[in-house]
Amino acid sequence: MDDYFEIVVNNVSFKWEDLARKLGFEYSRISALRTDLLYPSPDQKCMHILQTWISNTESQDPLQDLKQALIDIGERRTAEKLEGMGGVTAKQTGAKVFISHASEDKEEFVEQLVQELIQPGRLQKSDVFYDKHSLKPGDHLFKEIDAALRNPALKLFVFVISRHVLSHKKWPNMNINWPTEGRSGFSPSGLNAMGMKIFHRKCLSTTQ
Repeated sequence: MDDYFEIVVNNVSFKWEDLARKLGFEYSRISALRTDLLYPSPDQKCMHILQTWISNTESQDPLQDLKQALIDIGERRTAEKLEGMGGVTAKQTGAKVFISHASEDKEEFVEQLVQELIQPGRLQKSDVFYDKHSLKPGDHLFKEIDAALRNPALKLFVFVISRHVLSHKKWPNMNINWPTEGRSGFSPSGLNAMGMKIFHRKCLSTTQ
């Protein structure tokens, strides 16, 4: 959605408060952002509003919601510019990075890796498929993972290899060929994401 957001910021950042209200932000959050020194300019405030909104929305058609919000604040011309760029669905704005790992490695390494990825200027929370924040109670594990891997937005598959994975973990080992072969285990065919295998030395050790 970055290209779409750039168009919005370039055209209507002076109306960032109106846009924030239409996107569902509460008055207290808008008021706090007015004096937030991390986002001193209207452009920065507008971009922050858009990125925060897309990270939290559960809409199946965020682009349509954004266009309607623009129309509601009198910016139909800007909404039409977004229309001319083609459609965007929730799938296309999904995770860009998928992290596969053994649960035993979460606290030791994976949690730190995810936090490093989710930093200002890097990735947003919604850009990283990580079971701790990407799966909700009641979600079908295989369906959610399959959908994330089929998502055209996915650019990088990260496989964290540790002694837990090499010794007995069934699920991560079923994923190990996803990035390169695209036909192993539960993987969908035609996976286009680049693969990265990370060996964590401390986790590979047989001693704590």
